[in-house]
Amino acid sequence: MADISRTLEIDPWRIVEIRVPVEHRKKHETIFSLGNGYMGLRGSFEEGKPDDLNSDRGAYVNGIYDYYPYVYNWQRPGYPARGHSMLNVADYSIIHLTIDGEDFSMDTGTVRDYSRILDMRTGVLTRNLEWTSPNGKTIRVEAERFISMASSHCAAIRFSVTPLNFTGTVVVTSAIDGNVKNCNWNTRALEVTGTGVQDGAMWLSHRTKESGFHLAYAAVHKVEGPVHRRDTLCEMENVKETVTFHPAQGQTCTVEKYVAVYDSRDYPIDKLADLAVEDAGSMSRIGMHAAKQAHADYWASFWHDADLQIEGDDAAQQGVRFALFQLAQSTGRDGKTNCGANGLTGEAYNGHVFWDSEMYIMPAFLYSRPEIARSMMSYRYHILPEARKRAQEMEHEGACFSWESISGEECGWIFEAATDQYHLQSDIAYGVIKYHEATLDDEWLFDKGAEIIFDTAKCMAHRGAFIPLKGNKFCINVVCGPDEYTPAVDNNSYTNCMCKFHLEYAYNLAQRMALEMPEKYSELAERLGIDQTEIDLWKRAADNMYIGYDEKLGITLQDDQFLYRDPVDVEELKKRGYILMNMHPLNLWRFQVAKQADVVLLMLTLPHWFSKELKKANFDYYEPKTIHDSSLSPSIHSIIASEIGYYDKAYEYFVRTARMDLDDVKGNTAGGCHTACMGGSWMSIVYGFGGLRVYDGKVHLNPYVPKDWRSYSFKILFRGARLKVDVNRTNVTLTLVEGERFDLELFGTAVTLTANTPVYEVQSHIGVQHGA
Repeated sequence: MADISRTLEIDPWRIVEIRVPVEHRKKHETIFSLGNGYMGLRGSFEEGKPDDLNSDRGAYVNGIYDYYPYVYNWQRPGYPARGHSMLNVADYSIIHLTIDGEDFSMDTGTVRDYSRILDMRTGVLTRNLEWTSPNGKTIRVEAERFISMASSHCAAIRFSVTPLNFTGTVVVTSAIDGNVKNCNWNTRALEVTGTGVQDGAMWLSHRTKESGFHLAYAAVHKVEGPVHRRDTLCEMENVKETVTFHPAQGQTCTVEKYVAVYDSRDYPIDKLADLAVEDAGSMSRIGMHAAKQAHADYWASFWHDADLQIEGDDAAQQGVRFALFQLAQSTGRDGKTNCGANGLTGEAYNGHVFWDSEMYIMPAFLYSRPEIARSMMSYRYHILPEARKRAQEMEHEGACFSWESISGEECGWIFEAATDQYHLQSDIAYGVIKYHEATLDDEWLFDKGAEIIFDTAKCMAHRGAFIPLKGNKFCINVVCGPDEYTPAVDNNSYTNCMCKFHLEYAYNLAQRMALEMPEKYSELAERLGIDQTEIDLWKRAADNMYIGYDEKLGITLQDDQFLYRDPVDVEELKKRGYILMNMHPLNLWRFQVAKQADVVLLMLTLPHWFSKELKKANFDYYEPKTIHDSSLSPSIHSIIASEIGYYDKAYEYFVRTARMDLDDVKGNTAGGCHTACMGGSWMSIVYGFGGLRVYDGKVHLNPYVPKDWRSYSFKILFRGARLKVDVNRTNVTLTLVEGERFDLELFGTAVTLTANTPVYEVQSHIGVQHGA
C-alpha cells in the first residue's frame, strides 16, 4: 500500500496512537469511536471539557433525532418544511481527575509513555500514560472502555490512577452531563427532565423539544483502593459522583463506571429511569471482567464469520478490518434503525440514511451476517408510511422514499441532488431482491419485502412515460443518477436499468404470490391499490425501457445529455478543489464531468447485462471524466478495473478506499467515518479482487491476487451454506465450512462442494500471479 503521512501505527488488529497531536484530535475521536448499533460514543478523552475547541464530544442513540426549520425565500410544493438530525445526547463518559488540587489534562504538564489502542478483535479501547503535573507530581493513568455488543443498552469504563512519586489526595469525579448540543447547532434540542439517585445509581432524563423522544441514562460505580469518601450530587443539568482517595505512593485508585441508556420508542416514559438503573446495576453485579468477556465473545463470533484476511499488506488489512468493525458498531439491528452516512461516529451527515445503506453497506452483512441485512431492509418497511406521504407530496403513486432521512421524512432540501435521485426507489427494491436471493427468506419477502417492491414499482411506473419521439419507449425524465454533478437529466441509464430490473421482479413476484398465496396477495393488492392493469404496466414499462447507447462510441449513454455537454479538462478541474463548493452550479452542470461512478456502478449492480467488451468501452470513456469528489466512487472503479484486467488501476483505487478515514484522505474524517466507503472496502476485495458476482440465483467467482499481496481469504454465506475462499499466488482453494452443499462457478466452471467433498482446489487463473 502506498506510503502516506500517517498519525496512527500500522497493525493488523489494532488502531494504535502513540502521539497526541492536538490538531488531529477530532479526527482521532472519530476513529476511536465505539458503538453497538443502538448507541455510539466518540473517542474523546474521559477528562475532556465540553468547551475544548480541539474536541467534538459526542454520544448518540441510533434513530433519536430532533427537528430544525428550513427557511426558503420561495417555498414551493414538495420542498421539505423542516429537517431533522441525530442528536448528541447526554455525555456519560465524563471522568474528571485532580491530584492534590491540580486538574489532570493531556494539554498541560508532561505526558510520557502514552498509548491509546483500539483492539478490533475484542472491541475494547484502552489508554495508558504517565503524566507529570505542572507542580511535578507524576501519576500513571490507565483507562479502558467498551460499549457492550452483548447488552445493547450498556457501556462500561474502568479508570485507574496510581501516584508514582508522591502520597496525597486523588479525586475522581464521574458525571452524566445533560447540558449538550450538536456541534453544528446553536441551540439545544434536549431538555433535562429529571435527575436523581436510586438503588445505588445516579440517573438523568432528557426529552427532545420537538420530536417527542424521551431518554434516561444511569450509572453505577464500583471503586477499589484507599477510599476516603464518596459524594453524589444532583444538579439541574447533570449528576455526578465524586470519590476521594488518599493513596500512598504506588497505590492504585480505580473507579468502574457501568452505564445504561434507554429511550421511549419501545418503553414507557415513566419506566425509562428504572430500566436504566436496573441495567446499570445488573452490569455492575456481573462485573467488568465478565461483561467484557461477553462483549468480546460477540466480536469473536463476528470475526469468525466476516473477517477478511490479507497476507502481505498490513495497512490494507488494518483498513478493511477497521471498515468492518465500524460498520458492525454503527448498524442498527432492531428493524427500526439503520446505518447513517457517518454511522454513530459523528454528525457531518446528521445521522441520515441514504442509498448507501443498500448499495454499499449491506453487501458486507448480506454474505456474512444476513440477519443484519434483514434488519436494514426492515427499517425501510418501518418507514414505508412516510414514503407514501412523500409520494403524495410529490404527486406520485405508491411510495417514494426520501433521499436522506432518519424518520423517513425528506431532509434533502437541494432537490436537484436529493428528491431528483429517483434511482433510490429501485436501489431499495434491489436491496430487497438481493436479500431474498441470498437467503430465500420467503417469510420476510411476503410479509414485508413485497410491499416495498410493489409500492416503489408503482411509483416508478408512473414517474416515467412512453414517449412517441423515442419510439414509444418508456422514458424517465428529469432525474439525477448517482452522478450528482448531472442533475435533471433525461434517461439516466443507471436509473432506467435499475428500474427495469425492479419492475420485472415486481411483475414476477406478483404472479408468484397470486399463484402460491392468493388470499394474502389479494389482501395486499387491494390495500395498495394494485390491479391487473397496474401490473401489466410494470411489464410493459420494463419491456420497453429506454436504455441509451451510442453506436459510434460503442458505449452506454450515462443520460441523454452527457455526451453533448461542454468538454473539460478534469485534471484542471481537480486543481480547484471540491468543485461543488467552488463553482456556480450552472457552470458545473454544463461540463462533461462526473462526480462519481454512474454507468460504471451499473456494470456492477447488473453485471450480466453487459459484455466484457462493453464494460471496457464504458470504463475507458467514463473513468477519465470522473473526478471522484464522492468517497463512494473509488471502490466501484476498483472493482470494474479488476474485472476488465486493469489490475494496477484497480489497486490504486482500492488504496484510496481502504484507508479513507484512517489516513483522512478527504480531510473530513473529524465529522465522522465514511460508512459507504467502508462498505466499498469490503466490496473492493470480495467483488473486485475476488471477482464475486451473484445473479440469477448463482454465485460466480473470478479471483486474482494483487501483485504486492501473498494471499487473501474471505467467506461467503449463501442460502445457508458458508464457503471459505483462499487465494494465493499458485492456488485457489474453496472450502465448505458450514452447510450441506454450495454450488458456484469458479472461472466459469461449475463447482459443487458437499459435506462429503468439502474442498476444491484449482491452479490460479491467469492474472492471479502478477495482478497486472
